[in-house]
Amino acid sequence: MDTRLYEIKKSETLGRYLVALRPIKAGEVIIHELPVAFGPPTSSEPVCLGCNKKVSFYETPYRCPGCHWPICNPQCEGLNKDLGHSRIECQLFAQNNVAKLVEKFDGRQMKIGNEIIFPLRCLYLKQTNPDKWAQTIALESHNDLRKDIPELWSRNQEKIVNQIRDDWNIKEFTDEEIHTVSGIIKVNCFGLGRQGTKGRALYPLTSIMAHDCCPNVRTAIHPKTYTMTVRALRDIEQGESITTSYVDYIMGTMKRREQLKHGKFFWCICRRCRDPTEFGTYCSALKCLRCNGGTVLSTNPLDQDAEWMCLQCQNFINASTISATLDKLFRELESTDATQIQSLEDFIQKYKRILGDKHYLITLAKYNICQLYNMSNDFSVDTLRQREQYCRDVLEVVNVLKPGLSLVRAITMFNLHIPLLSLAKIAFKKGEINIFEFRLRLQEAVELLNECEVILKLDPDDPMERDMANLAAMALKAINQEVIVPGKIMERRLYEICISDTIGRYLTATQPIKAGEVIINEIPVAFSTPKCGDLFCLGCYKKLPLSGSQNRCSGCQWPICSEQCEGLYSNLGHSQFECELFSRKNIRLIDNFDEKHTKTVNGVMFPLRCLYLKYTDQAKWAAAIAMESHRDIRKEIPAIHFHEQKMVNQIRDIWGIREFTEDEIYTVSGIIEVNCFGFDRDGRKGRGLYPITSLMAHDCCPNVRTAIHPKTYAMTARALRDIEQGESLTISYVDYILGTLKRREQLKHGKLFWCTCQRCADPTEFGTYCSALKCRKCQTGIVLPINPLKQDAPWACLQCTSSIDAATISAILDKLFRELEATDATQIQPFEDFIQKYKHILGEKHYLITLAKYNISQLYNLSNDFSVDVLKHREQYCRDVLEAVNVLKPGLSLVRAIAMFNLHIPLISLAKAAFKSQQISLTEFRNRVQEAAELLKECEHILKLDPDDAKERDMARLARIALVALSQLLMRYKN
Repeated sequence: MDTRLYEIKKSETLGRYLVALRPIKAGEVIIHELPVAFGPPTSSEPVCLGCNKKVSFYETPYRCPGCHWPICNPQCEGLNKDLGHSRIECQLFAQNNVAKLVEKFDGRQMKIGNEIIFPLRCLYLKQTNPDKWAQTIALESHNDLRKDIPELWSRNQEKIVNQIRDDWNIKEFTDEEIHTVSGIIKVNCFGLGRQGTKGRALYPLTSIMAHDCCPNVRTAIHPKTYTMTVRALRDIEQGESITTSYVDYIMGTMKRREQLKHGKFFWCICRRCRDPTEFGTYCSALKCLRCNGGTVLSTNPLDQDAEWMCLQCQNFINASTISATLDKLFRELESTDATQIQSLEDFIQKYKRILGDKHYLITLAKYNICQLYNMSNDFSVDTLRQREQYCRDVLEVVNVLKPGLSLVRAITMFNLHIPLLSLAKIAFKKGEINIFEFRLRLQEAVELLNECEVILKLDPDDPMERDMANLAAMALKAINQEVIVPGKIMERRLYEICISDTIGRYLTATQPIKAGEVIINEIPVAFSTPKCGDLFCLGCYKKLPLSGSQNRCSGCQWPICSEQCEGLYSNLGHSQFECELFSRKNIRLIDNFDEKHTKTVNGVMFPLRCLYLKYTDQAKWAAAIAMESHRDIRKEIPAIHFHEQKMVNQIRDIWGIREFTEDEIYTVSGIIEVNCFGFDRDGRKGRGLYPITSLMAHDCCPNVRTAIHPKTYAMTARALRDIEQGESLTISYVDYILGTLKRREQLKHGKLFWCTCQRCADPTEFGTYCSALKCRKCQTGIVLPINPLKQDAPWACLQCTSSIDAATISAILDKLFRELEATDATQIQPFEDFIQKYKHILGEKHYLITLAKYNISQLYNLSNDFSVDVLKHREQYCRDVLEAVNVLKPGLSLVRAIAMFNLHIPLISLAKAAFKSQQISLTEFRNRVQEAAELLKECEHILKLDPDDAKERDMARLARIALVALSQLLMRYKN
């Protein structure tokens, strides 16, 4: 059976190339291939022709007994081997007395000698191995292009062709054959530099891979067998081209393209080469010397002669000046003492005013410094901080330009964990960070080492990678046995914390997670009243009357539910500290205050509780203050700034609490607005901060559900559905049922970002059409946004193509949304009236219609009307709701459980009525009863996941009772 993961294709541009036959996972082996030929490197150093180890003609006493060529030792494993110093090669050199010629070589002649060996070995395949010769000669030589470069062709004629035919007296091959093989080697060979062995090899299959400056595979050559292993750097899609990089990935575009043209005879036009910023890394960017602040980039990176321009002052610089400058600096960096940190630091300091912060020459210098630090004994805090920063700078570039399972990523992650761990220990020992922050830093180090070890273990035959993998494993073990913190630091987690420029910190699954599995259990760092105009007990968050007789806290006289309230003097309720503060500052509420005042007080209470963590619980304070506040964005929004200024005035001026700066209050206020979770259970309402849970990214079709315990306020996050390893863990920050326009508007207003998830990008919202309107012009068409990721994009009818501006759509939907919200939520008829009133405007599955149907379905549970018409109507509404929910919030969501519970009632009632009146057969009756039973089973399973919620517990009990009744019914009609 053919198990190849690739197929060979051909194009006029690329020639032959490989594409994936099926999806290929990161790390999967794509190619295992032995070389057809192996030869020495193109250097001026003599090497053993058996194993390619460096030797000295004048110091080594060992010579090949057949041809007297210098060898490393008589036991060299490469002697008399096809991929080493073969018998035919030995006989050839002996016959032509080649060894004596070579012993007279100087460095320049030795370089030419090394260049000759490899073509000669390839040429002799014609006689010794016709199959390998056929594979070799089929490779691209670019003779037509090379002939047009006089200096290249004439050098090859003089140094290779004439040397073989005249000086070495080997006449079996024509000039054309030698030129062709030389070209094949130049265009296709792979270099080897491991365990002191350097060489070049030809791999006919591997060399077919196309070039890309951000490749999707990594290659490794076995140090003894020279076997080539090609693995996927990242997941590769079916039909995707399998690519490697023919040049060093870190180089800037001008340098890479120049090297590719010189060595491989083509100008690269890949996505990275086309992008002046190189995927946002700016690794070719220079600093403008004219305005001292601008970034200088090529105006057209696919044209080597294109001018470069400052993005700030629009100053132009010609390409030749840029090229000359970079060549000079590149040569200087290459000649810098690579064994000394200071030499490389001097280079960075000398040219940091010219080169961009992420310029490839700066990144190269930083990478070399990071490597040298591993041999340094300087563990001072300043050095460690600089070391950490350099490692992060390098990793930031590598994560974009060579992401996935690349060796350079593994090395950089290993380098980073050392200063990260050392600084964490020092800071914790000095009391500069608390245990929570310490553990977070250790967790980051563990995640770096885990990934590093995975990458390095892919190539265990390389001693450097094997040793580093062992060091990573030892470091991981040491962290788990860390004695500086009591108890075991690292627990088995189903998630890891990742960081991106776009969404900041977020969580991904460290392993496959089953639906219903608990991912996070977390106690809040702070909890408080909701932000509304109602009055709540500060202990347990029960709603209190705004006026009339109220119980009071005996210490501070603040309104409470009762003197027996379980939340009095608890850390997540009305704490002793808070009570004493209010009493000392004489902060109290007066009787009969209005709703506006209460809303202000509720808005202030939560930030105040968070701020006082600074003095009452350093660990919780560090966890809270590390959360995202979007302070930079919020301060630019006048309405938010006005609201926060009122909060500052309330805390500092009216209540006289001046321990905190305005900036601290602003920051904490932002943290709450961006990260808090609402609580509404068993007649109580509140808000909580959960540092880990809040790291979950948003998605309008999430894979995680959250629930807050009604007494402990512990957050439980469970998988809504099966989650794959590496998949982002997501929740929805807004109501899932809302349409895209409304959801994105709420997210921008409340969370300060525009969502671009898959659902938001799809005008049909996964085929639910829950935002679709009906066309007023043609009466039958469906109206959808042309571009749902643009709030101001026009909407168009799919049938008559008439368009409506977004402002009109938004105004209509806002009006209808407000009307639906104002509808009497205790009566079925007002919701029915809403549906009838707007069904000519709203699509049948529009979210406002679905919301109305959901509310009607809930109200029917309180109705005694079991007429057939009502039951059919009820069943249809339940199915309509469930159809939307199954797409938008599938899996173990609470709303699915409720919708299924609601559906089973009309379903079973109608089945009984139809069977009794003989409208359906016994088989059909049993099928309908079975459908109802299946709904109840899944409903009960979902509801039992959260037994602490009274409403869910009661509904689960009702589902169980109904299931028992249905089982008895099925048994009655079994035969």
